[in-house]
Amino acid sequence: MGIRGIGTASRAGTSDYGHVRKHSKEELQRVCDATPHCAGFNTNGWLKTSTAKRVAGAADLCVKRQVAEQRVHVSAASDTGSDDTKAPLQTDVVADVLGALFSRHLRVYMYPLPESLQLPPTRDYKYAAEATFTRMLRASTFSTDSPEEAQLFFVRVSCAEARFTQRDREAGQRAADAHATAVLAHVQQRYPYWNRTQGRDHFFVCGHDMGAAPRTAAARMFPSARNMIALVNTADVTEPDYVVHKDISLPPHVGDGCPTPRLMDAIWAGCVPVFIADHYDPPLAKYVDWALLAVFIAEADAAHIKAHLEMDARTMYAHRSAYIARVRDRLTWWDPAQRQHTMGRSTSAFDLVMLELALRVGGRRR
Repeated sequence: MGIRGIGTASRAGTSDYGHVRKHSKEELQRVCDATPHCAGFNTNGWLKTSTAKRVAGAADLCVKRQVAEQRVHVSAASDTGSDDTKAPLQTDVVADVLGALFSRHLRVYMYPLPESLQLPPTRDYKYAAEATFTRMLRASTFSTDSPEEAQLFFVRVSCAEARFTQRDREAGQRAADAHATAVLAHVQQRYPYWNRTQGRDHFFVCGHDMGAAPRTAAARMFPSARNMIALVNTADVTEPDYVVHKDISLPPHVGDGCPTPRLMDAIWAGCVPVFIADHYDPPLAKYVDWALLAVFIAEADAAHIKAHLEMDARTMYAHRSAYIARVRDRLTWWDPAQRQHTMGRSTSAFDLVMLELALRVGGRRR
């Protein structure tokens, strides 16, 4: 199964963003369900970012069913024919949801680790997302020292730090797998909270390109480890380690990467990112319309990348650049020292990741 023409250049003037060549209805539904920015599809194979504009035709239109909480779209996309980059960004929607989140007093308990499980932080800035998230959570109002009042539990697996205790990649992967298993053993043996939900209200962060693989390794000893939510920089919907709709695709730390280690460098430089990937799950796709921000080229069309980019440059570069300037704060890990968590301020990556975590547990109090 291949997806071609991913991006707004595939069919100008429409909400189509990709076409599935071998398109049974079941296959189309599988692909659309696995793609956050897919709103539905036509039975003739076209995937859509919006189903608001409907035109009678030979093909049936199927609309993705979504729970109410997941209809918090913060993007400039529009089917009205107007200039998408000038449409309202609907930051008031985010503010309302975040306000409700704060008012419910979402609390996260960060498991302390014994010295034997603590690893020195990596000096490689490309993998700073783990340390950055941990630091921001600790400094935020979400963090609590009382596990009894927490709705979420942060398991401090240090993928990148474990990886760089070894020289080569394979040995580093084994070290990260062993570290994740040891940390989970500590959590399960010392604390009662894992067994309350079999880990469904627990999460960990992995800023290395190994993604959620350490969770899979830990599940060999603790099968319920698969229930943990993974916050990862590497998010491929076809990877067995990554679970769509449960795991969260993280924006990289500035200079640090998802499949590419330079995504945020490009965005902050005002450049348009180009992805050659059929199954990449872009970060925070409910809040950033990646079809307006980046160019997506199917892997099968990689040999024709120059033609794709020349066509796109004539029509879409200015639009994408304007949209990037409007939404890049949402993909940036603003430090609490640089900004306040106050409604009406620019929404950052940390805010939206916490919102996604809250939606996964429903903001329930114990």
